[in-house]
Amino acid sequence: MVVGEVHHETDVVVIGGGPGGYVAAIRAAELGLATVLVERDERPGGLCLHRGCMPSKALLSMADLAYRARNAAVMGLHIPEVRVDLAAVGAWQREIVDRLSRGVSALLERHGVTVVRGEGVLADRNRVAVAASHGAERYLARHGIVIATGATPRPAGGLQPDGKRVLAVSDALFLDRLPSSVTVAAADAITIDHAAYLDQLPARLVVVGADYVAIEVATALAKLGCSVTVAGAGLPFLPEVDTRLGTNAQRGLRKLGVTWRATAVPLGMESAGLRVREGDQESILPADLVIVSGHGRVANLTELGLDLLPIKQDADGALLVDDRQRTSLDGVFAVGDCTPGMPFAHRAYAQGKVAAEVLAGRPAAYDPRAVPAVVLSEPELASVGLGEDQARALGYDPISTSFPWQASGRALTLGARDGQSTVVADRATGLVLGAHLAGAQAGELIAEAALAIEMGATLEDLAGIMHPHPRLSEGLLEAAELALGLPTHALSVDKKST
Repeated sequence: MVVGEVHHETDVVVIGGGPGGYVAAIRAAELGLATVLVERDERPGGLCLHRGCMPSKALLSMADLAYRARNAAVMGLHIPEVRVDLAAVGAWQREIVDRLSRGVSALLERHGVTVVRGEGVLADRNRVAVAASHGAERYLARHGIVIATGATPRPAGGLQPDGKRVLAVSDALFLDRLPSSVTVAAADAITIDHAAYLDQLPARLVVVGADYVAIEVATALAKLGCSVTVAGAGLPFLPEVDTRLGTNAQRGLRKLGVTWRATAVPLGMESAGLRVREGDQESILPADLVIVSGHGRVANLTELGLDLLPIKQDADGALLVDDRQRTSLDGVFAVGDCTPGMPFAHRAYAQGKVAAEVLAGRPAAYDPRAVPAVVLSEPELASVGLGEDQARALGYDPISTSFPWQASGRALTLGARDGQSTVVADRATGLVLGAHLAGAQAGELIAEAALAIEMGATLEDLAGIMHPHPRLSEGLLEAAELALGLPTHALSVDKKST
């Protein structure tokens, strides 16, 4: 320590106010630790809250409602016109973000967390310097430091956003802020209501990527009437969910009129659109606007000062941690997207709680059997636990059975017959290993399967739980009955493994 430096002493310093960081700070404070949260943005919440999860889900909800209204004639409901007010949509999205951000700030305040705005830099294993607008401050963390700086998506296909005709997904979620050079989408039965100063929806749009973010934004804009092409850049399709759900998603894209170009690799923008290469052939995908999703992520660690500290990182630069979220440097923890693993906010939440509890001396570990993944495609997809191939690779003798939603009364009343509920179990013991759902509200239903896996439930347990009728959740019960050879509402048993 340099003579003359003054350090504010505290128990825990958390660097980064995204999902993992603010949850770690709250839990540490709940457990009686004096906690400082260092956040460089004006408000905590991170990318997920401000430019990711929340504005994208609001956009998807609005787009889906417009799409359902356009296609409600099959139910006898005729809606002659669906009007989309871009200014109102953007205001609604921002109100949601602002409300949630204010809520996070209020929770931090009520738990006594000190929030310091600025850039945090590690000086050593228990000291953090914060570069703030009013000058530098230094903190001594008696119990430890939690790094929760998140990560930045690596552009899919290597195409770099320019903020004009090529946008990162996070810059394309508020429709009233799209570049003004694009043209108005001419969608059947949808009119775009906008004032003269407002930006407009693109008529022709290319989304680059194949992850859940790319598929979700393509789905939303197609439902609003844009002509959408997805350039997959040769990347794995929807790696976040079980591979067999990909068929549902690709069928849904075709239903929406989305063109899927799996091997199209971006080469650069031209006046007519995006030039791509597919094998030995080059062509131009017409586009008024290109939106680039990510392929992998780069941990936000450049300004953290790690080059002078012995903290181990993986080949992609993420911080290596053990099951207690401890890095290789004693006293320093890491959580969320700056560590290896899927970039899910719920994973960061869980890791943040573990780190805080370990810092407080409690016996905690991050060791989930089931990390759910949800994709708001058409239809909605959700996976948790093992797929059949994964289970076999781990030495199980898996049985996989699917209950089709066209046999679900509730699915038919919702006009959502496209989907199925699949359960994967160990044949010998009946232990539930995974569940994979396609259909309306799949993301709301998957938590039951996650609970079953975490609690070590068997097929008999799942089949023996009384589910309300008529509800979509019955699909899991029916799939379990199929696996047991006792189907109630299915005519045949679909046992996909031998």
